[in-house]
Amino acid sequence: MKWTFFAINIDVSKWPPLRYNCVTMSNPLFRLRITSSILCALAVGAAQAKDFLVVGTTFARIYEQTETGEFIALGAELARTIAQQQGLTLKFGIFPWARAQEMVANGNADVLVGPYKTPAREERFAFGDQPFYQDNMVFYKLTSSKASWDGSYESLKGKRLVAVLGWVYGTPFDQERANLGVTNAITVESGLTMLLNNRMDFFVANERNATAGVALLGKYDRFSVVSPMIGKEVGYFAFPKDAEHEELRQAFNAGLGKLIDSGEYAAMAKRFSITVPSALVGKGRAPKAGGAK
Repeated sequence: MKWTFFAINIDVSKWPPLRYNCVTMSNPLFRLRITSSILCALAVGAAQAKDFLVVGTTFARIYEQTETGEFIALGAELARTIAQQQGLTLKFGIFPWARAQEMVANGNADVLVGPYKTPAREERFAFGDQPFYQDNMVFYKLTSSKASWDGSYESLKGKRLVAVLGWVYGTPFDQERANLGVTNAITVESGLTMLLNNRMDFFVANERNATAGVALLGKYDRFSVVSPMIGKEVGYFAFPKDAEHEELRQAFNAGLGKLIDSGEYAAMAKRFSITVPSALVGKGRAPKAGGAK
């Protein structure tokens, strides 16, 4: 018998007998291996195509949603830019802060935008390697109030304090919180309103969110920041603390690192009037610490 390929005659009758090292398709074990390989390939493809859910609550200039449903501010912009760079697909949601944290801790969401790092939270979440914003933690009072503090927690005894439920303010304050009898407010605006109604002496907040709350109330001349500040905190992206999400965490680490090195992160932080964390000053083309508070 002869076959012809492109006018080349090949006499296959003179070929030596073929020997196969593989099993035939009729072998059940072979079919099982083929089926397993196909399923594995499909699983990998499904993982690569997964839509990762990014969640948070309304943090001024960090994570916000417009009336048309668009997610804006630095955290959302960074997440979208990193996703495009790393080949990820994201979807976004906004929830009360306690619920957003619970969703990520339980693996029902994949990325949490903006938490400060605390020992308790490190037990629940895997944090990104680098923070992406910095806040001043301060007391607010009515401009007409004579209430003051000298930086010692002893000077706060007897004063009526209100803070936002579920927020952290740095280890020193949080350790004293129970002893100080701090009242909880649901939102920044409700805490400021308690000041306006003379129900409280101090409202405890980060300056960035409180500034937005004052603007929303339209009471610029009624509030003053108390010196000295309580401290400074930095915010991160955080992820479920499991092996399944470690690859996603590393993708965010790599993506943010590239944005820092290129100077694109610094430009984005400036556009949203966000203070660059002190740890990032001097990296890439990040500006000197400053920016809006």
